Amino acid sequence: MKRLSILLGVAFTCLMLVACASRTAGVKLDSEGSFKIDNKRFARDITLTNNKLRQVGEQLQGAVTIVSDSSRTKNVQYRFMWFDANNFEIESDSETWQPLTIYGKESKQVTSVAPNSTATKFEVYVRQQQ
Repeated sequence: MKRLSILLGVAFTCLMLVACASRTAGVKLDSEGSFKIDNKRFARDITLTNNKLRQVGEQLQGAVTIVSDSSRTKNVQYRFMWFDANNFEIESDSETWQPLTIYGKESKQVTSVAPNSTATKFEVYVRQQQ
Protein backbone atom coordinates (compact mmCIF):
# COMPACT_ATOMS: atom_id res chain seq x y z
CA MET A 1 0.00 0.00 0.00
CA LYS A 2 2.86 2.35 0.83
CA ARG A 3 4.48 1.67 -2.57
CA LEU A 4 1.22 2.48 -4.32
CA SER A 5 1.03 5.79 -2.46
CA ILE A 6 4.61 6.63 -3.44
CA LEU A 7 4.00 5.69 -7.08
CA LEU A 8 0.83 7.79 -7.18
CA GLY A 9 2.72 10.71 -5.65
CA VAL A 10 5.50 10.45 -8.23
CA ALA A 11 2.97 10.16 -11.07
CA PHE A 12 1.09 13.22 -9.80
CA THR A 13 4.32 15.23 -9.54
CA CYS A 14 5.30 14.29 -13.10
CA LEU A 15 1.86 15.24 -14.35
CA MET A 16 2.09 18.63 -12.66
CA LEU A 17 5.52 19.28 -14.17
CA VAL A 18 4.22 18.49 -17.65
CA ALA A 19 1.16 20.70 -17.12
CA CYS A 20 3.38 23.60 -16.05
CA ALA A 21 5.82 23.19 -18.93
CA SER A 22 6.19 26.07 -21.34
CA ARG A 23 3.95 26.07 -24.36
CA THR A 24 6.74 26.33 -26.89
CA ALA A 25 10.15 25.24 -25.67
CA GLY A 26 11.35 27.94 -28.05
CA VAL A 27 11.08 31.73 -28.27
CA LYS A 28 8.21 34.23 -28.21
CA LEU A 29 7.76 37.83 -29.38
CA ASP A 30 4.59 39.86 -29.01
CA SER A 31 3.23 42.86 -30.87
CA GLU A 32 4.37 45.15 -28.04
CA GLY A 33 8.01 44.01 -28.32
CA SER A 34 8.18 41.73 -25.29
CA PHE A 35 10.58 38.82 -25.92
CA LYS A 36 10.69 35.54 -24.00
CA ILE A 37 13.13 32.63 -24.23
CA ASP A 38 11.99 29.15 -23.14
CA ASN A 39 14.91 27.30 -24.75
CA LYS A 40 18.32 29.00 -24.55
CA ARG A 41 20.00 26.65 -27.02
CA PHE A 42 17.28 27.29 -29.63
CA ALA A 43 17.46 31.05 -28.95
CA ARG A 44 21.16 31.06 -29.89
CA ASP A 45 20.16 30.00 -33.41
CA ILE A 46 16.85 31.85 -33.93
CA THR A 47 15.97 35.50 -33.28
CA LEU A 48 12.59 37.20 -33.70
CA THR A 49 12.59 40.84 -34.84
CA ASN A 50 10.61 43.54 -36.63
CA ASN A 51 7.26 42.89 -35.00
CA LYS A 52 4.62 44.88 -36.89
CA LEU A 53 0.88 45.41 -36.63
CA ARG A 54 -1.42 47.01 -39.20
CA GLN A 55 -5.10 47.32 -40.01
CA VAL A 56 -6.35 45.30 -43.01
CA GLY A 57 -10.01 46.11 -43.51
CA GLU A 58 -11.80 45.29 -40.24
CA GLN A 59 -9.00 43.10 -38.87
CA LEU A 60 -5.39 43.40 -37.76
CA GLN A 61 -2.45 41.78 -39.49
CA GLY A 62 0.68 40.91 -37.54
CA ALA A 63 4.15 40.26 -38.89
CA VAL A 64 7.43 39.08 -37.38
CA THR A 65 10.80 38.39 -38.99
CA ILE A 66 12.43 35.08 -38.05
CA VAL A 67 16.22 35.30 -38.34
CA SER A 68 18.61 32.36 -38.41
CA ASP A 69 21.81 33.16 -36.53
CA SER A 70 23.17 29.73 -37.47
CA SER A 71 24.96 28.68 -40.64
CA ARG A 72 22.83 25.53 -40.76
CA THR A 73 19.34 24.95 -42.11
CA LYS A 74 16.69 24.91 -39.38
CA ASN A 75 13.26 23.32 -39.57
CA VAL A 76 11.02 25.25 -37.20
CA GLN A 77 7.35 25.78 -36.49
CA TYR A 78 5.62 29.06 -35.70
CA ARG A 79 2.20 29.96 -34.33
CA PHE A 80 0.40 33.27 -33.92
CA MET A 81 -1.97 33.79 -30.99
CA TRP A 82 -4.37 36.76 -30.96
CA PHE A 83 -5.72 38.59 -27.89
CA ASP A 84 -8.48 41.11 -27.25
CA ALA A 85 -8.23 44.35 -25.24
CA ASN A 86 -8.77 42.41 -21.98
CA ASN A 87 -5.90 39.98 -22.75
CA PHE A 88 -8.23 37.07 -23.51
CA GLU A 89 -7.06 34.75 -26.25
CA ILE A 90 -9.29 34.82 -29.32
CA GLU A 91 -10.23 31.51 -30.98
CA SER A 92 -7.29 29.65 -29.47
CA ASP A 93 -7.64 26.64 -31.75
CA SER A 94 -7.85 28.64 -34.99
CA GLU A 95 -4.08 29.00 -35.45
CA THR A 96 -2.08 25.80 -35.79
CA TRP A 97 1.69 25.34 -35.80
CA GLN A 98 3.02 26.16 -39.27
CA PRO A 99 6.22 24.50 -40.56
CA LEU A 100 9.01 26.71 -41.88
CA THR A 101 12.45 25.88 -43.26
CA ILE A 102 14.94 28.67 -42.68
CA TYR A 103 18.38 28.38 -44.23
CA GLY A 104 21.64 29.49 -42.62
CA LYS A 105 21.79 33.24 -41.90
CA GLU A 106 18.42 33.72 -43.66
CA SER A 107 15.56 36.00 -42.57
CA LYS A 108 11.90 35.27 -43.30
CA GLN A 109 8.87 37.37 -42.48
CA VAL A 110 5.79 35.47 -41.32
CA THR A 111 2.33 37.04 -41.10
CA SER A 112 -1.11 36.30 -39.73
CA VAL A 113 -4.48 38.03 -39.91
CA ALA A 114 -6.52 38.19 -36.71
CA PRO A 115 -9.48 35.79 -36.63
CA ASN A 116 -11.90 38.66 -35.95
CA SER A 117 -12.10 42.40 -35.36
CA THR A 118 -11.86 42.22 -31.55
CA ALA A 119 -8.12 41.46 -31.67
CA THR A 120 -5.80 44.19 -30.40
CA LYS A 121 -2.45 42.35 -30.13
CA PHE A 122 -0.65 39.12 -30.91
CA GLU A 123 2.10 36.79 -29.76
CA VAL A 124 4.13 34.60 -32.08
CA TYR A 125 5.90 31.49 -30.85
CA VAL A 126 8.70 29.70 -32.70
CA ARG A 127 10.05 26.27 -31.78
CA GLN A 128 12.00 23.44 -33.34
CA GLN A 129 9.86 21.34 -35.64
CA GLN A 130 8.16 18.53 -33.72
